[in-house]
Parts: sequence; structure tokens; C-alpha cells
Amino acid sequence: MNTYDAPAGPGDDWPGLVRLWEVVDAPKNCKVEIVAGIVTVAPPVDNYHHLIAGGVQRSLYGVIPETWGIYQT
Repeated sequence: MNTYDAPAGPGDDWPGLVRLWEVVDAPKNCKVEIVAGIVTVAPPVDNYHHLIAGGVQRSLYGVIPETWGIYQT
């Protein structure tokens, strides 16, 4: 994950962060988020990630209570 450096000033408040988030020129399919007051850019998730997450999910269903759920978002 990368952060987008911006000069201090209007980006310090929420509306300024949202304006900065809107104009970040991130590569296609990257996720641009505001995390803890910082605009971040994360690369897209690849298929290998989904394979690992699916395996972890299958393993967890064997050991957690039936009333619990596992969700990939």
C-alpha cells in the first residue's frame, strides 16, 4: 500500500481529504481509501489472494461455532 503525499493545509480536514481522494491519479483497479486521515492507494487483489482466502475460510468453518459467519469483503 502506498500513501499519497500532499502539502499540509486544506487536506487536513475531512472535506479536504475527500477532495484529495477524488483527484488521486491511481493505476486502474487500485483501491484508493482514506485510512486514519491518510489517503492510501492499494494494488488490486490477485487470484492467488482469493485462493488463500478461500482455503482459510474452508478451514475456519470446521472449527468455529455454527452461529458464527465468515465473510470476504
